[in-house]
Amino acid sequence: MKNLLSNSIFTNNISTFRDVSFDSSNNEYLIDEKYSIHSNSAINFDDVMKEHIRSFDIKDKSLKSVDAVIFSEKLNKIFLIEFKNGKIEIPETIQSRNSKTRQINRLKIEIAKLKLELIRTKVKDSITACSEIFNRNPDFFRKNCYFILVYNENKNNCIMPDRLDNPGFNSLVQSLSQISQTSFHNFGMGILEKLCVDEVRTFTPSQFEYFIINNL
Repeated sequence: MKNLLSNSIFTNNISTFRDVSFDSSNNEYLIDEKYSIHSNSAINFDDVMKEHIRSFDIKDKSLKSVDAVIFSEKLNKIFLIEFKNGKIEIPETIQSRNSKTRQINRLKIEIAKLKLELIRTKVKDSITACSEIFNRNPDFFRKNCYFILVYNENKNNCIMPDRLDNPGFNSLVQSLSQISQTSFHNFGMGILEKLCVDEVRTFTPSQFEYFIINNL
């Protein structure tokens, strides 16, 4: 399966975790030099997508893309990776008796939903492009791909894994997950499992580092 990534559209767009994790809005790297994996090779999938779209003589970026793609020899899986350095908004229902405040809250909720859906769209569009490049059907990705979302824990420090009701469990579950390598996810990304990819993981940079070191 590794041979699928030997296509020139991938080999011509090799970068590093540091560079593909760059947040141009804040001029920051999510995976900077303090992480041992910062210089690990990764395919810059944003550039792959641009090249793929140009092959159809389309100038606009009509498809969204994840930041990086790598292959895990140990798991024999392809990893689609998205780095989010900023705050990831979580849709929350906020009660208010004031009609104007309710309207503002509803707008915030809808915007948060759209931002989360954009991340999921990046995964789906990336799989669409890879389906054409690999000449594989969607079922291939359901069996052979992981989606990994790496987020800034300092800007997202009040999150709960999907389907957990008690915030007090959050740090405990994350610690146990890092040790046991079990799968859990935040931000409603679990909906992608079995629909688009085999598994979804959401990691802080340090958890991501641990996972990559132990699974490549």
